[in-house]
Amino acid sequence: MKSNTSTHVNNIVVLVTDKFHQRRGEIGKMLYHSRLEDGAIRVKYSDGAEETFYDEDKPERIHCFYRKRDKTTKLYDKKNKGPKSFIRAISRIKTKDLEYFSEQYEKLFGEKLPN
Repeated sequence: MKSNTSTHVNNIVVLVTDKFHQRRGEIGKMLYHSRLEDGAIRVKYSDGAEETFYDEDKPERIHCFYRKRDKTTKLYDKKNKGPKSFIRAISRIKTKDLEYFSEQYEKLFGEKLPN
């Protein structure tokens, strides 16, 4: 994801897409994204566990989405990185329902899943 200086990492939700990863189909909150550490992306899950991914892991292992709707993220939805794209992506995961994601999302961000 290219740098967007107007977006704080708290506005990024991460979806684990790696079909071999134990947390496949789970969402996490981006804690930081460091260009100095080979693009390290630190992710926190709703159970409190944390994990580090790297820029090179995208999109094979993780997919990052902007979670707020505003003028900037409308453009990112066209690139499959905005809030509507996030809802579409989790809707395609057959092993978990939207209620599951809604609970995870509320634990992570303290607010309801965007619709």
